[in-house]
Amino acid sequence: MINWLVDQTLLISVFTLFYILIKPAVRRYIGASGLYAMWVVIPAVLLFTMLSFPKAEVLTVYRYVVEAKQVASSITEQWIDFHSVILLVWALVFFTLLLTVLVQHRRYLSSLDLTPSELAFDDGKGIDRLSSVQVLSSEKVSSPFVLGLVHPKLVLPAGFNGKFDSVQKRLILQHENIHVQRGDLLWNGMGTLILLAFWFNPLSWLAFKLFRQSQEMACDQLVVKDLNEVQRQSYAAAMLDCAVAGTRMNLTRLNYGAKELMKERLVSLKTHQKHKRWSNVALVAITLSALLSISVVGAKKHEQAGPAGEYPVTRVEPLYPVEAAAQGIEGSVILSFDINTDGSVSNAKVVEANPEQVFDRTSKVAVEQWTYKPMKEKQTGMLVQLDYKMDESSSKKARLEMSKSRETIAVVN
Repeated sequence: MINWLVDQTLLISVFTLFYILIKPAVRRYIGASGLYAMWVVIPAVLLFTMLSFPKAEVLTVYRYVVEAKQVASSITEQWIDFHSVILLVWALVFFTLLLTVLVQHRRYLSSLDLTPSELAFDDGKGIDRLSSVQVLSSEKVSSPFVLGLVHPKLVLPAGFNGKFDSVQKRLILQHENIHVQRGDLLWNGMGTLILLAFWFNPLSWLAFKLFRQSQEMACDQLVVKDLNEVQRQSYAAAMLDCAVAGTRMNLTRLNYGAKELMKERLVSLKTHQKHKRWSNVALVAITLSALLSISVVGAKKHEQAGPAGEYPVTRVEPLYPVEAAAQGIEGSVILSFDINTDGSVSNAKVVEANPEQVFDRTSKVAVEQWTYKPMKEKQTGMLVQLDYKMDESSSKKARLEMSKSRETIAVVN
């Protein structure tokens, strides 16, 4: 899990920097819709990396040190503990942030004192999707916005129908209609979850801001694509009126007048380009291919490094043979074994030993008692190397024990 988060963090960072680099050119020659379309690459790559890489059978040798004093000091075990702590911290922060977002969203809605309202239009041209959306009004907002993942709602500031002329009202509502029509609320929810999953990466927060910015500019582009200069200026004036007291960009709603996005949106209106759909498709395809290539290379690297997380939950230490310790003999044993779905070990056998027949039996007895976390599939052909090391004090103690053992045998005889 940690390896996956690190790999995808690098991909998100690379994409964000690439996006910033090509953003001026894409906005000039393709338009804001091209910038917004690029963001589909992130969830696509994340989904691909989660589902498309089956576990490969890799002959990885896990190595442990066995000391004569029977004190296991394994770097791998220390790493497991550190890995668990990091994963726990990540999960705690993720769920804390998620709960905070949900609570803040609910508190914000409760503070608005929403009342039912309606749209004052003779026809629904350009705002057909809003006809089936619940319309609400509040005196505590100055900018229209839509919210709700499953059942979208349109929230209008009190006096909306009288504040703007008919052209401005229709353009503003067309903007919100596009949000609903494209499913931007769902994309926004997905983006929020991805942001919270990668909360530890500063570039993830920048990426979400850029994503929201491109989302609004893409809506603006569709609204003004067939407008003349006077109508576009009228639309820009309506945007500024909404932004005078507009709220900041929020993770759970799409605010028409968010002040943080206003400058870029106004610039985008001045540099408006009529795009062709094929250009968006080509841009997304190129970006997706590049990121998938990076992810495949990363997956190959991990396959070569071996499957992660397959360390024993319970590891019984082999007993250092007394005679070997008394003679100061050190060595190593490589064993092959299978991990059953319940985490137990079976089919343990010695593959290589140096010296032979010295540490074989004690190694096999110990490994057969190891246990792992339960798995969905049986793991076969796992390899482990046990290195037997000792110091001078252990050798003296072993010689003493061996001497006592011989004296006891002599008495019995």
